[in-house]
Parts: sequence; C-alpha cells; structure tokens
Amino acid sequence: PPPPPPPLTADSIRSRLRWPREQNPRGGSGLPRFTPLQQELFAHLHSYRDVCFARQTLGNEAEVQAVYALHILNHVHTVRAQVLKHNEVLRHRAQAEQHQQQQQQEQQQQEQEESAKQQKQKGGKKQRAKQQAATPATPVLPPAPSKPRTGRAMIDDTDNDTGTEGDASQEFRDQGFTRPKVLVVAPYKHRAYTLVQEMIKLTCESADVKKRVKNLKRFEDEYGFDDSQVQHPHPNEEYRRVFAGNIDDSFRVGVQVNRSGLHLYCAFYHADIIIASPLGLRTIIGLEGDKKRDFDFMSSIEVLVLDQTDRFLMQNWEFVQHFMAHMNLTPTDMRDTDINRIKRWYLEGLAANFRQTVVLTSFLSAEINALFNRACSNYAGKVRLTADWEGSIGSVVPTVKQVFQRVQCAQAADAPECRFKFFVDEVLPELENPLIDQVLIFVPRYFDYVRLRNHFRKSQLNFAHICEYSPTSDVSRARSHFFHKRRRYLLYTERYHYHFRPTLRGAHHVVFYGLPEYAEFYAEMLNSISGDEAGATSSVLFTTYDALALERVVGTKNAQHLLAAEKRVHMFV
Repeated sequence: PPPPPPPLTADSIRSRLRWPREQNPRGGSGLPRFTPLQQELFAHLHSYRDVCFARQTLGNEAEVQAVYALHILNHVHTVRAQVLKHNEVLRHRAQAEQHQQQQQQEQQQQEQEESAKQQKQKGGKKQRAKQQAATPATPVLPPAPSKPRTGRAMIDDTDNDTGTEGDASQEFRDQGFTRPKVLVVAPYKHRAYTLVQEMIKLTCESADVKKRVKNLKRFEDEYGFDDSQVQHPHPNEEYRRVFAGNIDDSFRVGVQVNRSGLHLYCAFYHADIIIASPLGLRTIIGLEGDKKRDFDFMSSIEVLVLDQTDRFLMQNWEFVQHFMAHMNLTPTDMRDTDINRIKRWYLEGLAANFRQTVVLTSFLSAEINALFNRACSNYAGKVRLTADWEGSIGSVVPTVKQVFQRVQCAQAADAPECRFKFFVDEVLPELENPLIDQVLIFVPRYFDYVRLRNHFRKSQLNFAHICEYSPTSDVSRARSHFFHKRRRYLLYTERYHYHFRPTLRGAHHVVFYGLPEYAEFYAEMLNSISGDEAGATSSVLFTTYDALALERVVGTKNAQHLLAAEKRVHMFV
C-alpha cells in the first residue's frame, strides 16, 4: 500500500486563494480550515496520487466539490508561479548575456584601436631611424619607460560577473505541449455551474466578481437555471436533487486563470482548466477518419477529475472510454511551443504516468473499477476510499419473499450468455405458471433488454416494454396495459427509471434480470408491488462478477456469504 499522505501545512495552499484558515498567533498564514471529510480527501489529493473516492453522496457533494476546486486552482497557481519565476530568471540571464556581449564588443573595439595606434607608432620609429642614419652619430639614450595600459581590455571579466554564469547550463523543464493542465469531466451543466461558482469564491471577493470574471453573464445564461420555474416538480425528493438545475449533458468550456481573475469561454489552447461532459468531448474528439477532429488540447493534462462518475453509467460509458483513450497523446501539431522547456516525460511519451486522476463516485461498479485499474498508472501510486454497505434491502416495506439465485459463470465475458440461458431455461418456465401474473422484469443493461424483447416477441408472449428510447406515448400505453392486466409482463430498463423515476403500478412479482447499479432502485421496485403481499415474490439473478452491486443491495457481510456459499439459492423475507 502507498504511504500515508504527508501532513498539510500553511504553505500547502497558495496565499492567493481565499480559503478559510485558522488564526496563527505568531502571525502569517494559518493552517487551512477543513471539515473531517475535506481534510482526508485534500490530503490525498495534495499527495498527487490517483484517488478513487467512492463515498460521494447527495449530502456531501458540495464539500467534495469545494475541496477539489481548491486543489485544481492550487495546482494551476503553483504551475503558473513556477513558470513566471523561470521566465524572470531567463529574462535576467538574457540581459546578462546581452551585457556580456556588449562588453566583448567594446573590448574588441578597444583592442582594434590600440593595434592601429601601435602600428602607427612603429611607422614613426622607422622614419626617425632613417633620419638618424643620415646625420652624425649621437649618444643613444635608453627609451623612456612606457606607461602601463589602463584601458577596459585589461579589466578581468570576473569583476563583471553577474552571478548567472552557473545557471547558464540549467534547463527549465516546466511546460507541456499545450497550456491546458486540468480537465474536469462532469455529467451535467449544473455541476459545471456550481464548480465555476466555487472557483469564483476562491479567486475574488463578491464585490469584484463582475470586474474579475470575464464572460460571467454569458455563462450564467447558458449554464444557470432557476428551479422555481418548474411548474410540476417531481414528487421524489432524491430525483429533484439529482436533476436540479440545468441538466444539459453536452457542453465544454475553457477557463483561463490569471492575476486579474478568471476568463470564461477562452479558447482551449489558451485555457488552464477545461470543464466538459463526456458527450461534449466526444463531439470535438471525433472518430478516426473524420476530417475535423481535435484532441491535442488533452496532451498535457496533469490533473484529471471525473466528477459524479457513476452518472456516466446512465449516459454512455463508451464516451468515457473514448476520451480516456485520447488522453496525454503526443500532439499532431506544435502550437507556439518552446521545445526547450517541455518536460522530459512528455517528450518520452510518459505523460500518463505523471497525470493525477481523481475519480469521484457514489459507488464502485465493474466499469469504474476497470477504469481506475487500467487507465490510472500514476508513478506516485493510487488509493481507494470506500465504505462498507448496509444494503438497501432493509428499505423494502412489503413482506416479499426475495430469492437470490447465483448464475454459474466461468469468466466475465461469458456472463451475458450464461445469464440469458439461465433465465430462459430456469426462470421463464416458472413465470409461465398460471398462478403468477403481472411480472415486472427489471433489466439494467440496454443490450440485455433488446435481447429479451426479441425473445419475447419470438415466443409470442403477452408483454409490454419500456426503455430510455421509448416515446412518451408508448410509455403511457405500456404502463396502462400493464396496470389494467392487458399485458402480463413488463420489460423495464434501469436507465429509464433513472431519468424519469415514475411510480409503477400493477406489479405483483418482480424479476431482476441483473442487479441495479443504484441500490435504491431495488427497494423502489419492491415497494411498488400492489395487491396481496402474501403471494408477492422477487427473484434476483447475479453472478460472482456482480459482487460490487450485490453488496450495495444486501450489505457487505451478506454479499460475502452469498458469493462464498456452496448453495446457489438464498431467500430473504
């Protein structure tokens, strides 16, 4: 395991940032003031390891966002201060070299003047010698001693040493191929809006916001949203908090950090921080063969933050994999880059090993776990911050027989095929019992939903189906048919439930084709059961590769028992 993070000091945060601090009785800056959660998280962020924080909730999202906003601004200011310091040293060095060249030119000019003077003196001596040879001999007197030269040519160069001679061979490798250093990926515009608001609070006082934040009005118009304008708010409080504000999932904005404040909507190659959604990045990166595509702006990213990563699962996870595959690649075009100041690991193709990746999520899934294991290769190490789960099964209100069936599977790649075969051969024949009616089949994955829908059509079963791509009219018709018992089965996807969260009615039996990613959906499906609770049942299919989702439903301890037990069927009441 990696060593514990170093303790924080007063200098851990740049004094320019307006973060609350403790009072220092000796004067100067005091220690930063954190909540216990922020203290733990910022210590790991400041160590520049890869961090997977799997304890994000609706209750702590604000303080988590505040602490990572502090971290990315602190990083940008630190890098900028280092570059400016090196620029000053290089400026002094250039001035010293210019002064030295001027001295050398003056010295050469003086030497040329003295040489010409000596040649002139030698010519005069020869003429006097001829005159003396023509006259009678006279006593030869010794020549008068010549005066020592005191010109600039005799001055030692060390007297004019500026102190930069030892620095002349020093290289300043403090830049990347491009300027952007931080990339924050968020699911919705509202999350980007709250992040920029946190950055503004850390950068300037409220009275100076309009002066120090450029293009703020445009940003508020495009990213802000007044929830009070909603005429019919959703009855589910958790749903209202998840989808608060502007929920547009296609956006990208560049933010430049300078002494005067923040510049929003600056060009990517002039920005320090880029805030975007997976879809926003996908539209600009493009695909191989596209005429217009660009991903060079991600070549020098040093801090990557994936905020609310679990919600990417409900959008399109392939977009996440797509932009991760284009991170820290060698750019195709050099844009005003000083090759002498590029860090060596960029030139050697090791930029990914010096990038800090921060994954913030409510839970771990197989996709998130694989991303953190394979795409995060920080030389400083990595750390996961997780917690044990009590399980959402305790939130089930009706008295329902809940049967968990483990599907045997040799490897993860065979899980979809094994699950489908088990459902068709073992589960579906039991559901065709005349005593069982009004069966709600909850399907987490869209491709599994398509496969089941095709099988039900081929088998001519009496069913309705709802997915995230279903038109509103089809959804209303399917819900009505199922509630009035005109359809016996209802195929229902998790992504539709995530985005709309309707109150389903009419179900008497629930089959979970797979475990839901969001554990609260398990309790919501069972709590929607209507009619006689005595005959109501629930059946859950899972494999050993569903351990992360299983522990969120039944709890960490129960999940360990279900996965290790010899028998494959377990029942909870």
